[in-house]
Amino acid sequence: MIQQSNKKTKSASPNVCNYILVQTVIMNIFNFSCTTALHQGFVCSYTKFNKFLQNGNNCPYYPEQLMRVCDQDNHFKDDTCMVFLSWECKRSYDSSITSAHAKLHLYGVRYNFDLKPKACQNQHNLQKLEATIICEHVTEINGTLCENDDGCNRNREICKKHDFINKEICIPIRHVYESCDDYSMCEKNSECKEINQRRTCQCQQGYEFIDSRCIKVSVLLGETCEYDHQCSGTKNATLCLHVQNRKECSCQKNFVAINDKCYKGNVSLGKPCYIQAQCDGEPESTNCTTENGSSELTCQCQSGFIKNKNMCLQANKGLYEDCQIDDQCSEKSGKSICKDALHRKLCLCDIGYVEDRESLKCRKANQKINDTCKINEQCNGTKNANTCHFVEIGKEGICSCNRRFAWIEGRCLEVGRFLFEQCDHPNQCNGSINANVCKGFGNETLCYCNHGYLEYKGKCIHGNRKLGESCEADIQCSGTNNTGVCGKDGTCLCATGYLKLKQYCFQVKRQIFESCNHSKQCSGTENANVCKEYGGKMLCYCAHGYLEDKGVCRQEHRKLGESCEEHLQCNGTENAGFCGDNGTCLCNIGFIRLQEVCLQGNVSLGQSCSNDSQCTGNEKSERCLAGKCDCKEGFLLKSLQCLPADEPFWMNEYRLLLIAGGGGLGMIVFFITTMYFALKRRTSSKLRLSCHHSENDSSSISHYPLTERSSVQQVPSRARKLLSNGL
Repeated sequence: MIQQSNKKTKSASPNVCNYILVQTVIMNIFNFSCTTALHQGFVCSYTKFNKFLQNGNNCPYYPEQLMRVCDQDNHFKDDTCMVFLSWECKRSYDSSITSAHAKLHLYGVRYNFDLKPKACQNQHNLQKLEATIICEHVTEINGTLCENDDGCNRNREICKKHDFINKEICIPIRHVYESCDDYSMCEKNSECKEINQRRTCQCQQGYEFIDSRCIKVSVLLGETCEYDHQCSGTKNATLCLHVQNRKECSCQKNFVAINDKCYKGNVSLGKPCYIQAQCDGEPESTNCTTENGSSELTCQCQSGFIKNKNMCLQANKGLYEDCQIDDQCSEKSGKSICKDALHRKLCLCDIGYVEDRESLKCRKANQKINDTCKINEQCNGTKNANTCHFVEIGKEGICSCNRRFAWIEGRCLEVGRFLFEQCDHPNQCNGSINANVCKGFGNETLCYCNHGYLEYKGKCIHGNRKLGESCEADIQCSGTNNTGVCGKDGTCLCATGYLKLKQYCFQVKRQIFESCNHSKQCSGTENANVCKEYGGKMLCYCAHGYLEDKGVCRQEHRKLGESCEEHLQCNGTENAGFCGDNGTCLCNIGFIRLQEVCLQGNVSLGQSCSNDSQCTGNEKSERCLAGKCDCKEGFLLKSLQCLPADEPFWMNEYRLLLIAGGGGLGMIVFFITTMYFALKRRTSSKLRLSCHHSENDSSSISHYPLTERSSVQQVPSRARKLLSNGL
């Protein structure tokens, strides 16, 4: 039965228990008495050890049997223990376990309980043994004997004698706030104390629990430390800082260490102080002294500095040195004050003075021409007279016009001005050859080329060069109209599109009806290369053998069958004035082609003819006989028509009347028949031959309208129009 000595009990397990102390009393009965006690220690599993005690088949046994059973453990688990046996005689005697007692320590609470092993028969004949087993988690104890702390885990264990076994063993060190007793050792700088009837490890006096261990507190200024919390031994020395490769207690912010004490530091200018080291609140205010006869010590500026509000500023500043107020700029440089310059404040000369960078002094400014001077910067009273010219060494100079400037009419004007540069007087324009004129252009006056010269690539060259004269650039060639080109040979040539004729340049590629002076100009329209006079003006016109048509010169006198584009070209063959769809000249309408001539076609009976093919004006009239159109063979001319020669006339005319019969009905038929043939004869006299203009048949008949050809000697309508408009 388990007896609990504290109400605050938690479940025990191999992972959480601190250790299990089992004291087993084994009664061994010997056949003889022994006077000497023997001890043996070995490692064994608590589970296997307890199982061995509960197994009655092991009775009786030798102690060596238990040791052999434990040796069978090749690896140990969380319940690995250290077993210690003691006996008075020999380990080879029969033994038996009659009773066992265990003590359990868990979270500072002690439990007592009995173990009841299986009883052996004839116990009075067995040897009496005592055994102690100490069990703990493998991470808490190594279960070994020791002679000193070096044989244990020095970080977590200590070597200490155990009262039960009277041996030195490694015992775990108890941490702060963990339970403890007479057999457990509290870690460094802690001790086992009882609080509210419970014994736990607590930090010793003068130590506090910081970062899982007891660390010394109330450390003084300058002593070694690890944490700020330790530094409480000296007032205002609460920081643990690195100082020369170690950490020590140091004064807190805004305090300074003086003679093992922390005084308030960073004392501002004019504030009370005790020692000079306190005066570091403002740069250069390191003097702790009295001021103006006062007995109170205050922080003051050190020598060479002046007080300005709450800061100390360096005095006696020279030219170009940084400053904040005028008083910093010393008198040794002359009239200097503190000015803003390029986002900075520097000691610079006052208004009316300029800086002498060599001597670092301020010189009087605004000196005019011929005034005395030491440096050029003084000479700014006259425009462009900013040069201090020294006539004799060692004497003062005089203000003079700058280099490339000259005194002209009471002013220093720049000379050597180049073409198109600004000027006020012609004497300035001597930088470019032949550019000595100063004249106005808009709102400015500029240097320009002399009369008769032109500007070219920044220089002045001769202008108005004539055809054939020497030149450098096209712009020179303006003495002859339509030149404008300087050739590779360095002479003026006619411009592109113009032709040189004698000493003049005439435009070429003139088109038809455009003005001209020479036929060589007329090359703009094909075959229009003749310059003729029309209406008192010379115009380009078509060459001989060509006719103008809609601004184009077309070849005329095209004969029958020759190529053509327009009807007017077909005037080489009489009555062949038509240009067909196949692009060749054809016979006019009403004419037919017979070899290389066009004859009148569709000629009626009795009219003049020269070929049978002309006689197509009447039916059956297909023959030209004696120069007249006549009926073809087998037909006779009767009443302006051709009738069969073997049929009486009346039969031919009144055939229907005979068929109809006589009587009244016959009269009607006769009348109708007469009217029919009268109309038929009238229609036949108007017949015309239908011609298809077969271009490959030399005898085909053309029926296109005749187009009159314009006379070559007449002025075309377009030319007349141009003349009337004053070409």
